[in-house]
Parts: sequence; structure tokens; C-alpha cells
Amino acid sequence: MRSLTCAAVLVLVLNAVGVFAAAQIWDLGEGISVGATADGQVTCIRYGRDLNKAAIWSPQYGLKQIGTYTPCGITWKGSKLVVAAHLNGVAYRWDGNIQGIGTWTALPLADGLYNWRPHRVQAIASDGTNVWIVGYSSYTSGAEHACIYTDNGSTSFCTNVAIPSPGHDHSEMCAVSETGLAAGQAQYGGSGSLTSGGRQVMTGNPLRFLGNLLGAPTAANEARALAISGNGSRIVGWSYITLDPLYIQQCYWDAPFTAGKTAKPIPFLSGHVWGDATAVSRTGEYIGGVSWKTIYVGGVVDPEGQEAWIWDAAHGTRDLKKVLIAEGADLTGWGRLCDDLSGTPEHGDGFFDITGISEDGRWITGTGAKSRVRHAYVAYLNEAPTLTAITPASGANSGPVQVSITGACFRPGAAVRLKRAGCSDIEAQNVTVNSLASITCSFDLSNKPVGQWDVVVTNTDGESGSLQNGFAVVLSSSAPLVGSSIRAAGSLIASRSSATFRFAFWGRATVLDANTIQLDDGSGQVLTVLAPGHTGIYSGHLVRAVGTLCVSLGSPVLLSSAEQVTLLN
Repeated sequence: MRSLTCAAVLVLVLNAVGVFAAAQIWDLGEGISVGATADGQVTCIRYGRDLNKAAIWSPQYGLKQIGTYTPCGITWKGSKLVVAAHLNGVAYRWDGNIQGIGTWTALPLADGLYNWRPHRVQAIASDGTNVWIVGYSSYTSGAEHACIYTDNGSTSFCTNVAIPSPGHDHSEMCAVSETGLAAGQAQYGGSGSLTSGGRQVMTGNPLRFLGNLLGAPTAANEARALAISGNGSRIVGWSYITLDPLYIQQCYWDAPFTAGKTAKPIPFLSGHVWGDATAVSRTGEYIGGVSWKTIYVGGVVDPEGQEAWIWDAAHGTRDLKKVLIAEGADLTGWGRLCDDLSGTPEHGDGFFDITGISEDGRWITGTGAKSRVRHAYVAYLNEAPTLTAITPASGANSGPVQVSITGACFRPGAAVRLKRAGCSDIEAQNVTVNSLASITCSFDLSNKPVGQWDVVVTNTDGESGSLQNGFAVVLSSSAPLVGSSIRAAGSLIASRSSATFRFAFWGRATVLDANTIQLDDGSGQVLTVLAPGHTGIYSGHLVRAVGTLCVSLGSPVLLSSAEQVTLLN
């Protein structure tokens, strides 16, 4: 794995938009993306209108054509790049550098006998020593057979895999991890003819079939693997969710990959009903794919509604184009595709494919439409905001307080709030984002609970950052008091085993049971009042504390000498 830092810094320095660093989008020219390195720094492209050239792209060196082959994926092997490709039914690899200087080599036949080709995209991975390329061979006449190429540093070979029962024919390996774990599909069940049975996901060593969103694999339901995380922990793809009418949904499988392991669905974008998961980050945390709003009768998808999406557990499924817009990317010219140049839009809405997503979820590569022609793209998403300080760091609960927040990656339109467990959020007012590193706003603290609060900034793309316990709400010195003699000695102060009160203690307070009460005045110093006879009893008029009284005891709490306990309203 390589660091993303240098490339990210280069992007922000060279491509800042005005005073705010916006998300970036690069047009790589006519072609389609077939994947990217795990760190997102280098993208591989089938280049040109005829898609008959191989090229790589990086933010440092731009687009570099590397040959007239059909590329199928790219990986780092140490400090060198390796590209998988094919030409005229023969498998090839390119070994070179980020400047586009390298050499093509034909790969061994499958089992030493059969031509084979890598899968269409993301067909290659490396752990720095070994290289794996997956695809399918002509082992079975008229059908495809899954195979795996291995270069272990001293020798290289390609092997047709043993398909698990009851699988047969029309099989292929679709993706491989940095641990050498491959994922693919084969026909499952049926009579054994080339087209009978249902496609099912297979993985493991030895290979085994996984389940799908409908349950266990059968000859009728289907699922397919399209990508696997670099660490081999997560496989992504699609699965049937209904058979009549036919609908499929993007989904994933998590290790351990036991036989029959069922898939987990990835929620659709609003209004979408059909989708594939096509890319996953190295650790499996981030997933990308494509989905459609409507379909035609018979399961033929409507290309008008095709849109690329990204997903992670924290944010859910998000439309890539909408995220880029929210983060200020310049999308001029990106729109709908017209393959036949007739002038009638036919495909997607700017970005309709994702083939690579970096470990941090920031670098995304795929295919979209620029000036109504199919173009490869690379996008870089903004980082989440970070907070370093808030000034002032406290305020009285008697009215508004003006504050300044410093940090990084603040975006116009950001929302600011104070959060505390068990309390309603305090929303900031008059929020002004002065720069990437500065926000000014105000909080109305009137009658708000005393104590420490988290400061949270959320950008318009949903990314957020916080400063835990960064702001203290303190008791106003002018807050009106409830009379000190409103309760008789020994009267019940708390009738529940857990409660919170605003308080001011002056004088002596004694607890009638054997438990301990802690009084927090917001200063970080905790005053403790114990039951009679216990060490540490505070008595006399020297005890004074203001703040929040939190009671968490197994029985109600009684305070004696209540005439000496003054409660705030």
C-alpha cells in the first residue's frame, strides 16, 4: 500500500478554487476506466473512441498511453505498476512506472494449453511480491472457464480452477485481492448444459458457492461478484431480489466466506430499483456502483436513469454527482451520453460507472459523459472537517454567546451545533464560514443544561467533525434562585434512581443513605458529599458548588437540612 498524502497535497495546491478547496473532477478523455490502484493514485483506461488503446493517468504526470492492448486493471507491485490486458485472445501484462515507461509480456496459457483473457475490469492485484490476474479461458468448447494467473516472483503460471459441485461451465473469476483470494461466478445446478442453472458467486480455497439476497444458491436465483477488497474481507456485486418481475440489487458478502453465506443489501438511491456494486476500497469500508431508476419490461434497464453512487456505513448510499456538486466541483460539460451522436441523450446523468475507490474513499474513478461522449474520469472528494479550537470555550446559560471555531476543511453552508448525551442539540445561529479554517457563529444558551458539550461541524456533503467536550455551558451568576427553605428537612429531592438537577449548594449537605453524591460545578473539580459517619463529609458554610447534580443510585436520594440547599429554577 502506498501513501495518498503527496497526491492529495498536489491536488489541493494545484486545483484550489477561490478561497475554498473544492472537490475535483478530471476528464481523462474518450474511453472507459477499468480500475485504479488501491491508493487511488493511478487509473487505467481503455482509451480512445474505439477503446483500442491502453493508458494510465496520475495527477502527477497526467495521461500516458502505454500500448494498443485492451487493459483490464492495474496494481502496484512495490514501487512498480503492473497492468493486466489482452489482445487477440492472448493475455498480457505491462510492467512499468508512473511516467508510462514499461514493457509488455505475453502470459502463459491456462494449464499450458488454452488461451485466456483477464476479466473486464479490476482483474489484478499484488501483495508486493506476488501478482495475481483472474479471468476465463477457452478450456470448455463454446463456454468460458474460470482461471487464475500467478506470478510468485520466481515463476508464473495460469491454472483453470476446479468448479465446486453442482457448478459447471460458463464460469469466470471476476476479481482478486492482495492476499490472492479470488471471487467469481459459475452456472449452478441445472442439467449441465452450457446455459442451464443460475449464476452464483464462488470464492475460497477450495472454491465454494455463496448465497444471495434470496437465500441459499439455487438453479433459479442468481448473484454475481464484481469486486473484492484488497484485504480479502468483503466481496461486492449484485443479487436477484425478485424473480417475476426480475429485479436485482447491489449487495456485499463479508468474510468468513462459508458455503451458502447470504449477501447483505446496499440501499438504493431514492427512486432506484436496480443496481450493481462494482468497486470496493482496500479495507472494504467504501463501496461504489451504479443503479437505475426504472426498468423496461423483461428486465431491460432504462439508461435514462443510470447514476453512479457511493456507500459507507456512516453516510449510507449517496449519488456521486450530488456529492460532487455539494463539495463545489466544477461539472461543466458533464451530462448525459449520446453514443450514436444523434443528439438524443441516452445514458446516465454525468457519471454512470465506478471502477475504483481508494482506501480513504476520496479518490474515485469510473466512466461518465462529457459533451455527450463517453469519457473516463477521476474524482477527488473533500476531506471531513476537523476542529482544533473554539473561542471562547465557555458561556453562561443566560443568553447568546458569540464564538469563533478554528480547524480545517470547512465548507460554505456548514452547520454547527453543540451536542451532549441526553440533551437536545443547541443549533448555532448566524453561521459564517470565513475560510477553510475559520467559522464564526453564535449559540443561544438561555436556560441550557450546565456542563461540557461537543462542538460539531457538518458540511453540506454530510461529512462532519467534532471537538469532544470542547465547550462548557456554565451557570449564570445572575440566575434567579428558588427560596432556600422551600423544602423541609429530609424531604425528597430525587424520586428516581437516575436524575439530573441544576443546583447551587451553600453550607452543609448530608445524604441520608450510604451512597455517594458527586457535585460537578463545571470547573473540572468534583465535590463529594458522603453519608453521615463517612470520611469526607463537608459541613459548615464553607461548601459552595454550582452546576449539575447527576444522581445515579439504586434508591431515591434524600438530603437533610434542606433549608441549606438552594435550587435554581
